[in-house]
Amino acid sequence: MENTERIEELEQEIEKQSIIIEGEREKIERVRQCCGRVAERLCIQCIEIVEQISREVLDRMTTRQRNVLAEEQKSVLERDALRLLQIEAERIQNLSSAGELWSHVDCKRQVKLNEKLQSIRFELKGIENKMLDGTRAQLRKRAVQMEEIKKLCSRMEQAVLSIESWEKLFLMFMDDLEIRQRSGMDDTFYLMEREDIFSKLKMCFEFSDVICFSLEEKLRSVIRQSVNQLGYLLAEYGFHFSKTYWSRSRTKITYIGPVSLNEEMIEEIYQYSAGIMFIEKHLDHIEAADDKRCRAQMELNRLTGKAETETKMVI
Repeated sequence: MENTERIEELEQEIEKQSIIIEGEREKIERVRQCCGRVAERLCIQCIEIVEQISREVLDRMTTRQRNVLAEEQKSVLERDALRLLQIEAERIQNLSSAGELWSHVDCKRQVKLNEKLQSIRFELKGIENKMLDGTRAQLRKRAVQMEEIKKLCSRMEQAVLSIESWEKLFLMFMDDLEIRQRSGMDDTFYLMEREDIFSKLKMCFEFSDVICFSLEEKLRSVIRQSVNQLGYLLAEYGFHFSKTYWSRSRTKITYIGPVSLNEEMIEEIYQYSAGIMFIEKHLDHIEAADDKRCRAQMELNRLTGKAETETKMVI
């Protein structure tokens, strides 16, 4: 009788955890769609920067090297440059779904905040144990170290709490932002809403820097690659390259001039990083639910005499 009741409990637990896993996957998909829209907007802004830098490069080189081109060649160069920009714009737009650029495409873990928090707590416990013995100098040093780790642990806990608490509000804000951008609505309320959501997520942004810095560098690289193509075109027309803006070898031309991302892009990148941290939260929930499901399944197999054929789910 006890076995029958336990079997029913285990079957209910397996079903419960399976439902939790499915729900977490649905939440991940909604966040992925939000991140995808941010990726598309950032790609559009990269195209605008490529066009701006390309215009500056063309103006600077054609002005300073007027002897390079005959008058009839100028219009041909402008036509070729325009065609090249169109090709590069299409290439960059296609990158909005590229897994090597965007973490949301294949749900890569980058921050691993929960793992880091557990590691910090373990380190803190170790120092607390060491405080039971040692010389005065050692104890003073450990006390300072323990205080620093306590502060870091507290900030991490606040970040985890922010991620757990504010996802729905963040997604509503992102939906409103997209509607406002399409309709050209007044920004007054948006600015208040933005300040509110950023203040709520401020604690988690400290730990999302790994995402932000990586993405900023990747976007700058995308922009440089497109400007490099303009460099190869200009080389075909016989232009000389300033060492201030270009690095040139026999086979390679690289634009080394400044590539600045505007404030709007930096803000979009932070918004994107928040989305990735929400995805990681759901991946953690799926992992925990899957662990419970598998343990329940193994116990059920033991009680019913079935072979243990269940394996961990691939997340």
